[in-house]
Amino acid sequence: MKFQPPMPERSERKPLLTLGDVAQMAKEAALSSGGHSPTLIAEGQQQTVITVVEPIGASFAERERQLFLLGYLLAQQGVVGVLQQVFFISEAWMSLVPDGKAPDVLPSQDPQRKEVLIVTQYIPKPRKIAMLVYEMQRDANAVLQALTVLPEFEAQTKLDAHSPLLEAFALGFLGSAFLTRK
Repeated sequence: MKFQPPMPERSERKPLLTLGDVAQMAKEAALSSGGHSPTLIAEGQQQTVITVVEPIGASFAERERQLFLLGYLLAQQGVVGVLQQVFFISEAWMSLVPDGKAPDVLPSQDPQRKEVLIVTQYIPKPRKIAMLVYEMQRDANAVLQALTVLPEFEAQTKLDAHSPLLEAFALGFLGSAFLTRK
């Protein structure tokens, strides 16, 4: 009789993706297609689900609600299982203001704005939010030529990032179990 070690339980599945992996895939996709659709990747103990979030809400409040509902619906479907981590990839306009001052105009209206690709990671336990921000460099014909890390955000690949959209997703996902308990 041959001894077979026990197979690990599904709940023991380790996260497969890293922030660096997802960022590299996002950069490659953006460079090949000229941009990147808003994309959410939810990795759980059962499986990983990738969802393109289109159309994305016009206002921040609409986007926050979309991600909350997406989290809620994914939890209800039960395909992810226990949430291990979630990533959000999106394009944005960014304004950099000195000394932490509030900007005078919206980033989309700022003549000094930067077009960026943001890759954010949220891990619920222990709670960690990390992000990478890449400036999207286009040629005179608006063709994406390169993505370079913004040095101002290199430190945010640690524990000090903030992501209200991923927090809304997590609240919807984790709140689903609470709301459906009898």
